[in-house]
Amino acid sequence: MQLPLEDIMLPPPVSAFPPAPGWWLLAALILGLSLTAAIWAYRRWQRRRRLQQALTRLQQMTTGKQGSALCAAVNEWLKLCLRPYYPQALSLYGDDWLAFLQQHSGRQVFEPEEAQALAHGPYRPDIAADASRLCQQAQHWLLASDIPARGGPQWN
Repeated sequence: MQLPLEDIMLPPPVSAFPPAPGWWLLAALILGLSLTAAIWAYRRWQRRRRLQQALTRLQQMTTGKQGSALCAAVNEWLKLCLRPYYPQALSLYGDDWLAFLQQHSGRQVFEPEEAQALAHGPYRPDIAADASRLCQQAQHWLLASDIPARGGPQWN
C-alpha cells in the first residue's frame, strides 16, 4: 500500500535583495566618502587653476616693463589677487603696503631692495628693480600667503 504523500517542496532561494542594514550603512559610507573626495579634488583643481591663471597674468602684466612701470604692474597684480578677500588693501601704499604683505605671508618674502621697489617704485621714475627677482618674489608671496587657502585669486 502506498501512502498519499506530496512531493517535497523546497523553500525559495535566499534573495540578495533587500540587503541587511549593515550593507546599507556600508554603501552610504562609501558613497559619502566618494562624494567628499570628489568635492575635495574639484576644489583643489580649482585652486591650482586659479593660481596658474594668476601667475600667467603676472607674466602678461610685467612683460617688457622696467623701472617704475614694472613696480606699478606688480603692485597692481598683487592688489588684484587681494581684491576679493581684503578690499581694504587696495588703498594701501608705501610702508603700510609692505607691512600688510608681510602680515599676510607669515614670513619675509621680499628682499629689502625689492620691498623698497614695491613700496616706493611706482612713484619714483629713477627706481632700478630687477624684473625677474621682483616677479619671482611676488609669486613666492602669493604661494606663501593665505590667499590659496581661501580659493586662490579670482579674476572677476
